[in-house]
Amino acid sequence: MTDETSSLIASSSKRKPAESVRSTLSWSHSLMNYTNDHSEITKAAYFLRDAVVVSRSASLISHTDYLISSQTTNSSSGRFSKWCRKALKSQLVTTVLSLCIVSLVFISFIEPPSWCRDFVTDDSSQPLGCKATLAMQGVPAFYSDDTEDEIQFYYPSIRIEYLSISQAYVLECMVTIFLLLHTFLCFGKDSFSLSHFFMLDFDASQVDSLTAKKVKNIRAFRIIRMITTILLVKGLITFPLDDSRPYAIFYRIFLFISYSEGVQRELLIAIKIIPSLFSAAVVLFMVIGTYGLIGVAAFYDTKEGTLHFSNWVEGIWSLWTSMTTVIYPDVMMAGYNENRFVALFFVTFMIFTFFFILNVMLAIVVNGYNTETEEEEKENDLARTNYMQLAFDILTDASGDDSVTQEQLMAIFLVLNEECDEIPRIRSKEADLLFAMLDQDGTEKLEVNEFMNITSVMLLEFEEVKELWIEKAYPQ
Repeated sequence: MTDETSSLIASSSKRKPAESVRSTLSWSHSLMNYTNDHSEITKAAYFLRDAVVVSRSASLISHTDYLISSQTTNSSSGRFSKWCRKALKSQLVTTVLSLCIVSLVFISFIEPPSWCRDFVTDDSSQPLGCKATLAMQGVPAFYSDDTEDEIQFYYPSIRIEYLSISQAYVLECMVTIFLLLHTFLCFGKDSFSLSHFFMLDFDASQVDSLTAKKVKNIRAFRIIRMITTILLVKGLITFPLDDSRPYAIFYRIFLFISYSEGVQRELLIAIKIIPSLFSAAVVLFMVIGTYGLIGVAAFYDTKEGTLHFSNWVEGIWSLWTSMTTVIYPDVMMAGYNENRFVALFFVTFMIFTFFFILNVMLAIVVNGYNTETEEEEKENDLARTNYMQLAFDILTDASGDDSVTQEQLMAIFLVLNEECDEIPRIRSKEADLLFAMLDQDGTEKLEVNEFMNITSVMLLEFEEVKELWIEKAYPQ
């Protein structure tokens, strides 16, 4: 909790009960009529919705497909559209969606791998199946009796293939059916309009840069979601005829990304960082190429040259793998056994690449990530302030006053409850408390400086404190 929010709570708690809220407004028909008669309430509510949305950090699984900024909101007044919004907002749907998305990815780890389902050996023309294939053992190609067992598994695995092919297929079908139902509800929320769902009628020139960027990203990931869903369903339909689905694991990953707002955020940041790595990558490949040429010339007609530097491409590949320490120092042992000075070639190469250039690239990634995160936070703060100021201006211009009344704020809360799935439902008692926290001077009106604190108090979570039986029995 920030110091600003703490001061708001302290200010509201010091006020006498009679002065806190003189006229408690409930969700009555009169308030609904007031909302319907004043169109500015809905516009201001959507701007406040945007301010609250950009104030929250991205969650791992995004349960709602919201449209940032009131300019992009396609309000559907039909009964079915409202029912779809309520269904998407329900705790049951959001929980099941999270389980389905995680299960879809997890299937890839507990089902038999696709590469071994039709595995055939030279001795048999019949497929062995994954269970028999993964159980095959023998002497490894590069066996060394002093460091490892003579008999080893040919295809090491972590042995978690708990589902059979048919069981994995049934589970994936169940998960896919729910995702199709969720997609149907998303379309229903937008009155089954493709232009609304994919925001094809969106005019980027009419909104701020943050909104335009968000809408562009949402549109792209929705397109990816629809394409991968179609491909996944196509594979499930044709599975009884052809059980080969080598790309199913990628479809599952793409679907997970399209639903996960947190993964989308990290992926977009990584894409922005890639150009800054170009210079360091060029230096790295120049060093590897140079050492590759030296290695081909220095180890010509030697055992080291035959094994690892037979040509320039082979030398680059040997140095690249040794830089990752996969074959280092084994890569230099043939030459080292003939001449100890061979170690200087490989040691200097590792110093330049592994200990210097790779650390420089890591530093570039860290600095780039921090820079992008800070810029995103600044952009969100600026957008949040802009949204709140626009909402305040809309309300004050309509009323002709320089402050927001309690009735206007209660009407906004009513719109947020009915129209905005992203905002937790605000109960009547909580609405009164929120207004009391904002109204620091007790004038029953919110000045601009008080109204600008609204996102801070709306992000608070309230819980009712029940009196214990011992406190009832012994009040003193």
